Amino acid sequence: MRALLCGLLMLDAACWSQASFTADCTAAGHCVPSPPTLDDAGTIDAGTIDAGYATWADVTRELFPATPTTDPTFTLATIGIGTNPGLIGGVLTPSGSVICLPYYPGPALEIRRNGSTRFLPSVGDGGWEGGVLLPDGTVLGLPYSAKEFLVIPPDGGTPRLVEGGLETSGLTAPYFEGGVVTKSGKVLLAVSSGPKLAVFDPDTERLSMLEPVTFNGAKQYAGAVLRADGESGWMVPRDATLLVQSNTASSSDPGLPLSGFAGGVLLPNGDAVLAPRLGTFSRVSVDGVVPRGPSTGGYFSAAWSTNGFAYAVQTDGPSGKVAIIDSAGNVTEVDAPVTDAGTLPIFNGSHYGFVAREDGVIVGCPFSASYVLLLSPTTRRTVPREVMLSPWLDKW
Repeated sequence: MRALLCGLLMLDAACWSQASFTADCTAAGHCVPSPPTLDDAGTIDAGTIDAGYATWADVTRELFPATPTTDPTFTLATIGIGTNPGLIGGVLTPSGSVICLPYYPGPALEIRRNGSTRFLPSVGDGGWEGGVLLPDGTVLGLPYSAKEFLVIPPDGGTPRLVEGGLETSGLTAPYFEGGVVTKSGKVLLAVSSGPKLAVFDPDTERLSMLEPVTFNGAKQYAGAVLRADGESGWMVPRDATLLVQSNTASSSDPGLPLSGFAGGVLLPNGDAVLAPRLGTFSRVSVDGVVPRGPSTGGYFSAAWSTNGFAYAVQTDGPSGKVAIIDSAGNVTEVDAPVTDAGTLPIFNGSHYGFVAREDGVIVGCPFSASYVLLLSPTTRRTVPREVMLSPWLDKW
């Protein structure tokens, strides 16, 4: 009955926990579903496989420790992959692996929980920037220069391409820079070059175009943050006005002109903190913008760990900083420590896109680096995997 409800009605709680499973990986490298095992990375806090995480309040109850820690320290480690793959954006899958999406023509990368990696079969001749997890466990890669969406099946098999009406949409490349999936399964897309807004429906595999937006820069939006209602998102402005977009309409919040941001995180109270490519971190709400800093810029996305802190790694520029965001939206910058290999791994363009696992480790997708970056907070906890798979957290 639960699977039937999920398929027919797209009920969020049923769908998102229905998609949660671990994986057994065969010698050939393919992963198949197996019964849930939620304690493979440490002690689990309150929560069960069938709890359902239908609201932001449900997610925050599990994500943030009941007794807050004041220790945000962390270590860095690497997983070598032997090549500079040009990947941007990552998605945690129900198997516990992270999939990083190819910005240039080439394969996506799977990073397994045991530290092994593999490149998926390469399809298409374009590039993608960021992705989302659909309610059925499929990873959807979002086209940047590609003319199709990249669809990676839940079992990690061969990806396929879906044109989805992109060529007749009126949009021009570059198309999208990230996005978010709503509780109802629709994907809100961060349009890179306008002049319209777009929503992807995974049931029909087609785009819907929304009202035009004012174009005032070379790139409009870079990433999105799903709002607490689960059906609308902050579209993060690279060169535009901060925008609230839903499945059916959009509205630009008056008095919130911003630019130079790429991704961000939702705070427990429903505000958001945006990560700056330029300038300083900023906290946004429907009531206004509050700068949070200091910041030297150069950040590309951020992710919550399970210790009550979010982390953003500075990869644009040579200064090698890590920003730490607390649950109230305050931001501090620290110097990045050396990795387990004794080197400073963060440099211009090394990693773009960070996503957290249920054990609190944040995985960085390599762009110009030949290794995956792992940021491990000292006080991280392990939470049920479906918490991290929720649409508020599992995105570029």
